[in-house]
Amino acid sequence: MKNVDARIIYHRGERRIQIICNYDNDIIERIKTIPGRRYSITLKSWHIPYSKLNLLRFNPKKVEIRESVKNKTTKTEDPDWVKAGGDETKKRQQDFIDRHVNLLAFKKYLSNKRYSHNTINIYTTAVKSFFAFIMKKPESITHQDFMDYNYRAIVEQGHSRSMQNAIISGLKLYFKKFSHNLIDMSVIERPYKSRKLPVVLAKEEVKAMIESTSNLKHRVILSLIYSAGLRMSEVLGLKIGHIDSSRMALVIEQAKGFKDRTVPLSPKILELLRDYYKAYHPKEYLFEGQKGGPYSSESVGRIVKVAAKKAGVKKRVTAHTLRHSYATHLLESGVDLRYIQVLLGHNSSRTTEIYTHVSNYSLSSIKSPFDELEEPQTSYRITG
Repeated sequence: MKNVDARIIYHRGERRIQIICNYDNDIIERIKTIPGRRYSITLKSWHIPYSKLNLLRFNPKKVEIRESVKNKTTKTEDPDWVKAGGDETKKRQQDFIDRHVNLLAFKKYLSNKRYSHNTINIYTTAVKSFFAFIMKKPESITHQDFMDYNYRAIVEQGHSRSMQNAIISGLKLYFKKFSHNLIDMSVIERPYKSRKLPVVLAKEEVKAMIESTSNLKHRVILSLIYSAGLRMSEVLGLKIGHIDSSRMALVIEQAKGFKDRTVPLSPKILELLRDYYKAYHPKEYLFEGQKGGPYSSESVGRIVKVAAKKAGVKKRVTAHTLRHSYATHLLESGVDLRYIQVLLGHNSSRTTEIYTHVSNYSLSSIKSPFDELEEPQTSYRITG
């Protein structure tokens, strides 16, 4: 394939081939024909099953394989416990897990507690991956086992801090509820939190992205995310009945943390939504796929990327960037931080306070002490 890079990764307990490319309809359509392909929001790319056939689907001259098929040691090479024995080792690991790890009961427990589908997947995969790595009965696990797994299967494999944190949470919960091991799980340390400031667009950049989008459905999606500061899952979960034009409100049901909230509905957005409804006639969800059901997150991600590219925005833009921009622009307009917290559905004010670090309003109001110095009387010269 043209302009495509591929690398071998270990993603959520599986050996996969990650496909890295700029957005291109032809490439995406070809990837969609590959059985077992999946799009990862975490990786922000497509990935397909690892096989010789899939390696041959790409032009070798255009593909950079960051793990040698001839078992050369490279940064992203699978650890020995994955490679050794191939399918035979995997079968042995699975047999061990089936005998000694109560994975099904753990999954049922998480489902009964109403954990999200994504969290259940991460937690159960973490437990399965851990025991496949250690190959020891739960009652025999030691602190050192956790340390070894943490370094070799998480850190060395390049998982993010947030993913590492989620994996540790899954393991702690499993050992607390389903193991007779008396190991003190509180001593299993979590990674230091990195403090990354969110990417924020200027109002002109948001306007340019929306104006560059000629497709009505795509334009409404972008506009709605920005106008109400919605999460990806929230805009995809919107149903026709969630629009309350009499109160000029948008009802968000069972958002993150299984909480409902109401956000203001912009009059301009309402007019845009009316035009959209007349053109598309959605049945249940506000934004539906071609075969019915909610629109896919992959589609929204592509809409955002294409709009940013057409608008000439050089920043790394995702759907969540529009949410960050909404919050920051509200703060710059003088809206109280407590109201912004409610509008965004944040549990803690600390989460919302990050926008004070990227707001031009707060930065521009600070005057440098240099500006208060009197103009120097001495002359200066420029030297080579």
